[in-house]
Amino acid sequence: MKKAEITLCIISIIALVLKLLFIPGSGILTVLSLIILSIIYCYFSFLLFNDIALKQVFKKDSYKNITAMRILGAVLTGFGLSAITLGLMFKFQSWPGANFILIAGLLELSIVTIVGFVKYAKNKSNFYSRIFKRIAFWGSLGLILTLMPKTTWIELKYRDRPEYVKALKDAFANPDNQELWDKVKKLEEEQDKIDREMELQ
Repeated sequence: MKKAEITLCIISIIALVLKLLFIPGSGILTVLSLIILSIIYCYFSFLLFNDIALKQVFKKDSYKNITAMRILGAVLTGFGLSAITLGLMFKFQSWPGANFILIAGLLELSIVTIVGFVKYAKNKSNFYSRIFKRIAFWGSLGLILTLMPKTTWIELKYRDRPEYVKALKDAFANPDNQELWDKVKKLEEEQDKIDREMELQ
């Protein structure tokens, strides 16, 4: 499980770099890697953080030194990390709701971190070290993208399309102006047409 997590983390970072370099197919790779990571964190966090192999999941001996509270903590951490990875996917794809998902994940991870530090101060368990490493990585990335102004991300993502960036900025500055949003839509349709033509070549 840990190897799968590391592999998917590396793939998602590579996919993001490819996306910023405008490499075709990078969006699909980003979505797949982050959604699989989100599933792992959501459904298998109690195995991952308690260092239990997938093949030992149904063996009673695997849980003999693990308390119910530790399993609950792992599950809650998994939900938070799952929300962060989903939020990042939404952010990278410029889908609506990205910041809401990221903030929800960050709030959950904040609570887990506070409780975790109190527990770690008492017994210095490796369980909390495993959790803190992941929270530090994903939490930092989620926080940076949450605090990043929407226009900064747009300028970075669409730096090869200055006309589209300007149209989006104007539309965000005047959200009630339908003409500006129509211009954005027209530019998107033109870009989609260009992309389809390039795929057929």
